[in-house]
Parts: sequence; C-alpha cells; structure tokens
Amino acid sequence: MRRLCGKLRATAGAIGFGEKNIFTSVLNPALRALTEAAAACETHLSQQLSEGSLAKEIEHKFLVRSDAWQALVLRSSRITDGLLLKDGDRKLRIRIWDEQATMAYKGARQGLVRDEFEYPIPMADAAYLIADQCEGHVLTKTRHEVPHLDFLWEVDVYDAPLEGVILAEVELAHEGLTVPLPDWLGEEVTGQLRYRKLQMLTERLANMALVPR
Repeated sequence: MRRLCGKLRATAGAIGFGEKNIFTSVLNPALRALTEAAAACETHLSQQLSEGSLAKEIEHKFLVRSDAWQALVLRSSRITDGLLLKDGDRKLRIRIWDEQATMAYKGARQGLVRDEFEYPIPMADAAYLIADQCEGHVLTKTRHEVPHLDFLWEVDVYDAPLEGVILAEVELAHEGLTVPLPDWLGEEVTGQLRYRKLQMLTERLANMALVPR
C-alpha cells in the first residue's frame, strides 16, 4: 500500500516537473488532485494500521444466466470506475457513484480475501483523475442491488465497450460463511483472471481492433 502511495507522489512530481511553485498546483488540477490523493492515501493507511488492520473484502462473483433478478431490484446506481495505479494484484481505483466520489485501495487477493479500504474524495478531483490519469482504463456500469434471503447481491451491467457483460457479486462478513444462491445465477467466476475488469477491457478493445471497418 505504501508503495502505491509512493507511486501517486511520483506521478504528481512528474506532472509538476519537479518545480516547487505554488502556481503549478493552482493551474494544474490533476497535479493538485494527485497530491491530495497521495496525502489522504497515506493518512488513511496510517489510521487503519494503528487500529489493527485494513478492512477485508470477501466476495463471490458469478455470471448471470437469466433476467429473473430484474423484478427484484431494490435500487440502482450509475458508476464510473477508473484504474489509477496497479502494482501486481494491488490497485488504486477512483470511483464516481451517483453524486459521490471515492478512492479505494485493494490489496493482493488470498483466496476470497483481500485488504481493502475506501474513502471519499472531492468530486472535482475524481473527475480530473479519471479523465487525465487513468490512461483509458475507465469503465461505466449500472449497479443493481438485489436482495436474496439475508444477503444483498450487486448485479453489474456494463456499458460499452463491455456491453453484454453482467456479473453478480455478494460480499461476506467472513470467509467461511455459506451463501444461499438465487436461481438466476450462472457459473461462479471468483478469482478467474478473464473476469477481472482490466482483463475484460483489454481483451474487448483488442477484439474490436481486429474487426474490419
């Protein structure tokens, strides 16, 4: 995590060309956003570590085999995700979710479990980072919340270039928890490389480039 925070600072320094000039931050919103994000990242990491550990993400991911879930939707949200930095299986993600903006750190996955924390950042900063610093690694989708018994499923319906991709996820309180599966689920794809967002985006763009125009 500290390595990714350091990469944020290095990127900010590269944008500023090493100049210690107050006008650089004023005139370059992306630089200001990166600098603030790096500082917030380090602050939140220190707070989490002082409290014992980072939060844990424990989830199952499935394909969807029917549209029966649509009649059960509790609420829906529009989401834009931008991959800001990646270091092996660790990443920093910027998200705009309806009227909110967040930065999330996700650690390397061990089975179903990975370290994760997410915290709010200014909407303007998120917009600049997604537009200027994510190098095209940006996806949009609609997330539908679908309750099933005592669990809340999140069904993500992706926009172009991943149109047609629908994935359902459920987060668990602990790794050994048994989840009752709704009938509309298909194959479980938890941990499969081909269903990670960056991999899906890379493959889809490569396939699009091969299509004759």
